[in-house]
Amino acid sequence: MLAYGILSLCIVFCVSSSFLYGLSPSLTLKKKLSQVLAHSRYQNVSVGIVIEQLYPKKKRLYQYRGHQLFTPASTAKVLLSAVLLAKLGPNHCFETQIFHTGKLKDGVLYGNLYIKGKGDPSLNDTIMTELITTLKKRGLKEIKGSILYDNSFHQKTPPTYARNARHYYAPSEALTYNLNAIELKLLDNQYHQAELIPVPKTRYATWTFQHTFKNTKKYAGRPSMLYRPSSKGDHYLIQGNITLLDQANQYLQVLVSKPGQYTATRFKKLALLHGLKIKGRVREGITPRSATLYTTVRGEPIVKLLPTLNQDSNNVIAEVFTKNLATHHKIIPGTTQAGVAVISSYLFQHLDLSKRHLNLKDGSGLSKQNKVTPLFFSRALAHIYTQKVMRDSLI
Repeated sequence: MLAYGILSLCIVFCVSSSFLYGLSPSLTLKKKLSQVLAHSRYQNVSVGIVIEQLYPKKKRLYQYRGHQLFTPASTAKVLLSAVLLAKLGPNHCFETQIFHTGKLKDGVLYGNLYIKGKGDPSLNDTIMTELITTLKKRGLKEIKGSILYDNSFHQKTPPTYARNARHYYAPSEALTYNLNAIELKLLDNQYHQAELIPVPKTRYATWTFQHTFKNTKKYAGRPSMLYRPSSKGDHYLIQGNITLLDQANQYLQVLVSKPGQYTATRFKKLALLHGLKIKGRVREGITPRSATLYTTVRGEPIVKLLPTLNQDSNNVIAEVFTKNLATHHKIIPGTTQAGVAVISSYLFQHLDLSKRHLNLKDGSGLSKQNKVTPLFFSRALAHIYTQKVMRDSLI
């Protein structure tokens, strides 16, 4: 659905000067679009269109069902992006904090280490390795206690559909790692039969592969991918046909149903690889008020995450950002409902349209209850264009 959002941007902002200053442009446009909409392919399709000229003088060129509510799907992420930039700015970075309990003596921690998520959706192996390197530079050699993950900064959101392991249904939490997904890569084995290799390999995941590989790019097999939570993480069942097109379309990814546990499991693995000794196990826990802040690692700035949010239409980033808007307004734990209220409040204030033009339930566009009118969306796009920080970051 993102393509429709991009198309809307092009319609609103990229009308050529020769077209605008030609003979009766509005009449010509109206006639052409009327002919298109009269085609049989649109007879059973709900369509709404608003096209506006911004320069040299603002005026409406065309409107068709501009006041009717439609489901925006992933174009809702454009609205989220605009408000996020307005509230936090393009260079804002979200953080992950490391706390500890107990005493530190001669590089040995006689206590527990806490990984506290603060809503950074960019956390990955690179950032985690940077964090571990910092711990080692500060003299840490061994952890006698456990590794605890703390997701309390955000309200937990379960996977959208039980057992469906499609990565775009991944849950959002305060701790997000590798966008809460594990990639499956096709690799030729010695018998020239493609195997699926999980990346990264992790103790969090166990696998049952019952797929058949088809060496073609002509069609996608779209295999069945199911998960079942286990004590250590998730168990995955992959069945059906898999083709080269599935990999090219980034279809071979599965969600992680317990992002906090996945994050802490990955931290322990990388820490061991970098020479730290860890005695305890991975488990969930709330960081005690008496705990000591050890270090903080910052993720990627918002502006660098916007292409993944919008062009790749990543739902995890969208939901984490939505909750971050809530925590920015001191609502902790951050919730989707509170974040959506921040988005809606900003848009109603700056677009000068009544509440009947917008009804958001989430920031990703997954909810079918999301509704917006073409007039509202057109005004939002115009607002983005007139705000330099939004225009430079999104267009």
